[in-house]
Amino acid sequence: MLDPRLTRYGLKMSVIEGSWATVHAVVTTGAYLVGYALFLGANDLQLGVLTALPLLAQAFQIVGAYYVEKTGQRKSVALWTAVLGRSMWLPISLLPLLSLSNPVAAFMVLVALSGALLNLSAPGWVAWMSDLVPPRIRGRYFGWRNSIVALVTVVTSLAVGTVLDLARHRGATHLGFMAIQWLAVVAGLLAFVCLRKQPEPPYSRESPPSLRQYVVRPFLDPAYRKVITFYLYWLFVVGIASPFFSAHLIKHLGWNFKRIASLDIIAAALAALFQPLWGKALDRYGHKPVLYVTAAVLVHVPLYYAFCPYDWHWPIYANAIFSGIFWSGFNTAVFNLVLHSSPRRGRPGFVALQAALTGLMNFLASTFGGWLAQLLSPYRWQVGMLTIVNYQILFAATAILRLPSLWLIRRLDEPEAKQTLALIRQAFLEVNRRIGLGRQLLALAGSNGPRAQTPGPPRSRIREEGQPGGKVRVHHA
Repeated sequence: MLDPRLTRYGLKMSVIEGSWATVHAVVTTGAYLVGYALFLGANDLQLGVLTALPLLAQAFQIVGAYYVEKTGQRKSVALWTAVLGRSMWLPISLLPLLSLSNPVAAFMVLVALSGALLNLSAPGWVAWMSDLVPPRIRGRYFGWRNSIVALVTVVTSLAVGTVLDLARHRGATHLGFMAIQWLAVVAGLLAFVCLRKQPEPPYSRESPPSLRQYVVRPFLDPAYRKVITFYLYWLFVVGIASPFFSAHLIKHLGWNFKRIASLDIIAAALAALFQPLWGKALDRYGHKPVLYVTAAVLVHVPLYYAFCPYDWHWPIYANAIFSGIFWSGFNTAVFNLVLHSSPRRGRPGFVALQAALTGLMNFLASTFGGWLAQLLSPYRWQVGMLTIVNYQILFAATAILRLPSLWLIRRLDEPEAKQTLALIRQAFLEVNRRIGLGRQLLALAGSNGPRAQTPGPPRSRIREEGQPGGKVRVHHA
């Protein structure tokens, strides 16, 4: 165990490190990854594969976890592989200057290499953090940390979106991408410095079984097996459409990067606001209730894209609002549930297997979605005032296919979790309390505001005093 002061210092340093890592992640994923791929000339199938490559690279987490358990070198593995992976974006930024015959292929290779290195670092970091963060505050701490990360996402998204739009309007799109990608590399170096300062609790080297047994061992745990079954199904049905939300905004709705960044800002701001609440809910009610509530809402969210006319904007913003509130709770619950359902001894292997299977499933889903989008790309359907294109078919499909996941959540083993209805009831009570408080404040503001004086007979001055028994005695002066 670390000294409490060192633990507090490490937790604060982790927040700073996570903030710099988030700057890198914002620039190198999502709309900016898709936008750069489109700038280089990627088609729909390549978009699907490209989006899935960093996820497929999660298979390297098994190698990283096995090495960490065999050598005990959590910190060194997490440090050096992460900084090398983030530095890959320096050569990526130079691709438009190299006059390559197939820049998209080179981009995909470098993205895959970056993803492989970053995923080698992940098991060591997770095992390190699971020992650093006391279990009794794990939900609240990661809720708080994720809130800070969400705020950093807001600022970064606004800044890089503005830079890209200014560069595009001046005919220098490649310089805009180069500037933000260099920012990502610098942020990765600063994250390395912070992570190096973060203290590491004592960790004894273990003697893991053979690599084959190491991979098979988590599947023998019934509780873990149910968690991974649910999560893999969820990832597949989400992954068939996830690469194309940003592409739909860019290609069909004609949105610029600043407007797309506004969606990230809304979602991140709401995530920052609700993360602490989800963290407290996890500590108080357990993982299953939070997962069920958040997944039940996230089932319908893609429909805002699926049936949105091209000149309507509010459904897209509604999607961002629901995503910011409920994805933050879902992701925090899944992360903590994996830690909860895996034993301390051998935990890096359990976490690494989950990440590897996550990457494989996302790769299969995104590749299948890309193939399907490419297959449907020549077709258009006119339904009233709505023109339906290939991406919208995928958005509707992912919403429908998410429904069975609710049944899988109910099968998870968590005896100490409270009833989902208890969480829902408390949420309604909290909302009602806040609305009631708001009404009281409005009424108080109205009663203290200026009033128009109307002529009339003189009024007696009234003084009220509280009396025993709760009665009010009125005195006329």
